[in-house]
Amino acid sequence: MLDPHELYELTDDLPDLGQPVLIQALTGFVDAGNASRLAREQLLTSLEARTIATFDLDQLFDYRSRRPIMTFVEDHWESYDAPKLELHLLHDDDGTPFLLLTGPEPDVQWERFVAAVAGLGARLGVRL
Repeated sequence: MLDPHELYELTDDLPDLGQPVLIQALTGFVDAGNASRLAREQLLTSLEARTIATFDLDQLFDYRSRRPIMTFVEDHWESYDAPKLELHLLHDDDGTPFLLLTGPEPDVQWERFVAAVAGLGARLGVRL
């Protein structure tokens, strides 16, 4: 079995988080009324966010079924909108830290991904 901890890279300079809450706001085909997208965008634009963990999306994402947006200029590919799966640290208006998991739902290795998120939660002292 592949080690779930190898799916992500955690920043070295973590502050004391206490016992934060983790909000899962992954993108997927089930998002009634775009509620998850709207909440995620509101949190990321209205509060200062710091990325504390990044996932190796190449192991989890099927680029053939969900191709990222690519920009073609005249005669060459100029850029593409690379998908990211990240764990952000934010603070509410009272200064209480919380975590926000953003990015596309994995297409493969769900059990490994769940184990990685659960391991991160335990390591960071997530209470909910």
